[in-house]
Amino acid sequence: MTPTQLQAIKADIQGNPTLSSYWASGEKSAIAAYYNQDANPTFYVWKNSVPFSEIMDNLVAADWTALDNLTVGQDRIWENLKGTGAFKASSSAHRAAIGECWKGTQAKLDVGTRILGLGKRTSNNIEKLLATGTGTQNNPAIMGYEGSIDWSVVDLAMGS
Repeated sequence: MTPTQLQAIKADIQGNPTLSSYWASGEKSAIAAYYNQDANPTFYVWKNSVPFSEIMDNLVAADWTALDNLTVGQDRIWENLKGTGAFKASSSAHRAAIGECWKGTQAKLDVGTRILGLGKRTSNNIEKLLATGTGTQNNPAIMGYEGSIDWSVVDLAMGS
């Protein structure tokens, strides 16, 4: 966690009556549990990494035809993107590459939409707090932190 992230957590705890009462009564684990819960309302984020094996496992018969019909340039983009090891949906460059690769016919657009869909997920409260962006299904946020926290992060943040 960066100092800025710890300050954001501290400010959030201090600004939330329930969380600040947990802090006052020494319930650090309850604060961490809150942050580890799914964000409500739902908040969407771009995944930092989607293995290409997962993408290939999600292609269906119609997609194989679209794959076979890529132009030379589109195929080169697709192969270069696969060469990175994973689709980094949180990267605007990777999302742009998907857009360039999977454009043209409706079948290609459908594949691109399916791949971008695999790059989204819902977040927990700590990821939402530290994310940048709107967090809607059509415009997911970029995570500044990925995962869950424990009481020690709460303690560290409140001491910052």
